[in-house]
Amino acid sequence: MTQYLVTGATGQIGNTIVRMLLDNGKKVRVLVHPEEDTTPLAGLPVDVKYGDILVKDSLKDFFNLKEPREAVVIHAQERNVISDKTDLMVRRVNIHGTMNITDTCVKKKIGKLIYIGSARAIPLDNASKEPVKDVRYFDRNKVVGDYAKSKAEATQYILDKVSLNGLNAVILLPSLVIGPYEFGNSDIISLIRDYLSGDLKVSIPGGVDFTDVRDVAAGVLEAAEHSEKGTCYILSNSYMSTQDFLHHLHEITGREEVTKTVPNWLLSGKGIAQLYYKITRKANPKDKYGPFLSPEPLYESERASADLHYSPRDVRASLEDTVEWVEKNPPSEQDSAPDAKKGSPKRASG
Repeated sequence: MTQYLVTGATGQIGNTIVRMLLDNGKKVRVLVHPEEDTTPLAGLPVDVKYGDILVKDSLKDFFNLKEPREAVVIHAQERNVISDKTDLMVRRVNIHGTMNITDTCVKKKIGKLIYIGSARAIPLDNASKEPVKDVRYFDRNKVVGDYAKSKAEATQYILDKVSLNGLNAVILLPSLVIGPYEFGNSDIISLIRDYLSGDLKVSIPGGVDFTDVRDVAAGVLEAAEHSEKGTCYILSNSYMSTQDFLHHLHEITGREEVTKTVPNWLLSGKGIAQLYYKITRKANPKDKYGPFLSPEPLYESERASADLHYSPRDVRASLEDTVEWVEKNPPSEQDSAPDAKKGSPKRASG
């Protein structure tokens, strides 16, 4: 029987993958940091191994397998911080941690590695207005932001191992996920909570492609059995502007609609804008809207639809489920802390 090994199992994507694997009768082992909050795994019949992806020697128990060629490793752990400030842990976790997992898969001759990358790692081509359908290379110099750069570098590292070492690996590239099983306080969950509490007063220009975490997890299960070695699959759904996102929240919840939009020049935080925030002592609204700020092309998931039977649900329904999840799962005291969104070893991202 195939054994599934999952990193990032307390994060939204990883946790949803674990639940779906269990629902399908699969044998699941998860890697948990010794200081990690395992609340998201409560009651789940998984084999827990403790270790740190930044310390290769600590991964021995996780990779201790009788039949490594029959195993599927799903690497979902990441650090996702969208901020103007540099977070050194983004590079350490997303690049060096991924290198450790990948190198161990090569050494142990693991049957298949499935890497949860990010659509944000896809190279930006400012000259093209056509939707991105296929991607075969990644360049950290052609994406914007520390997170995107780290995911691009990690993804290319894996693809190089496919070419040079024969590693059987596939890459899944989801756009911004929404849906249930986010036990932390991700940027998008925090934004929804701010809206529900009435703390969100203005909108900003921008938009983002959303997809449902459950559809991503279903794609992972399909990729475990039906994907082609070295292939990158885009898992996207629907682009939504900031204004449309807030309008949907208004319709779903019945709460007051946010209609005022802050102009781009006031978001820069420089010059007159900097003086404005200093005088008014107001916070720059872009700090709340991180996911909507990064430049993003349009995506198409044709290859995933063909190979993985990827068929994402209606994004409005996903947003409704996300709101319901947020309302039923208030943030913990830890997640309510001022820097909670920045991530912590207490709970994995991904």
